[in-house]
Amino acid sequence: LPYVRVIEPGTGMVELEEWPHLDSAISTLGDSRMVVWAKSRQIGITTILSAFVLHHASFTPNALALVFSKGERDAWEFLSKSRATYESLPPELQQPLSQPDNREQMTFESGSRIITMPSTEAAGRGLNPTLVVIDEADFHEYLDACYNSVKPGLDDNNGQLVVTSTVNPYRIGSLFQQLYQNAPVNGFSKLFFGWRVRPNRDQQWYDERKAQYPDQALFQKEHPENEEEAFAPARAIAAFDMDVLTQMKQDVREPIEKLTLGNGVQANIYQQFQEG
Repeated sequence: LPYVRVIEPGTGMVELEEWPHLDSAISTLGDSRMVVWAKSRQIGITTILSAFVLHHASFTPNALALVFSKGERDAWEFLSKSRATYESLPPELQQPLSQPDNREQMTFESGSRIITMPSTEAAGRGLNPTLVVIDEADFHEYLDACYNSVKPGLDDNNGQLVVTSTVNPYRIGSLFQQLYQNAPVNGFSKLFFGWRVRPNRDQQWYDERKAQYPDQALFQKEHPENEEEAFAPARAIAAFDMDVLTQMKQDVREPIEKLTLGNGVQANIYQQFQEG
């Protein structure tokens, strides 16, 4: 990390700023085989993952790091971040490259590879990766098929899987959302990073940016502050008034009795029946 430099639009290559939430992300990457992250936009997660993928391919023998993005241009952009970081490393940390070496793949003389591709129905099938990163997963058209294609190969290698995304407001109960909401029971370690984690953001920043968007409800989905905001349906498409639902959730009480019926169905009793 002390040698990592990243692209800053409008400036060029700059040293990576180790924001506190990135330290948490890096620690989780080091400790967990399966990771799922929900996040706000533009908080450095794709940047840190591009450096992590480069490190994995550079120093893991015969590594195969697969990166799935929602589209072809996004895949090229991810690898360009890894390549720019590689080219700015001190020579002693630059592992020699081999062929093929293009905008879709980096190959090292050690036999390790980084391959980036859009997620499709057959993406990654038949490969045995040591690391898979699925970036902006909730916006992938074929996320389920992609996941099912690469998971068997990962399991054979005891490889690492990282799934990260902003929550898509137009998808309810997607695979990404299920993976996050069922963690850690499903074996995934989960982290949430809201818009406040970036040091230069405060309430004034949020209010000013939100006022500039014609659809402020969707701005909130792109920049959630907490898990509840991230996973709640967007106000623009919600069937019910979200403010009323929030008030109702504050008026929830425990049932006075819980029954299990003969067919195994459970029923909660909140008030005893009163004649009349």
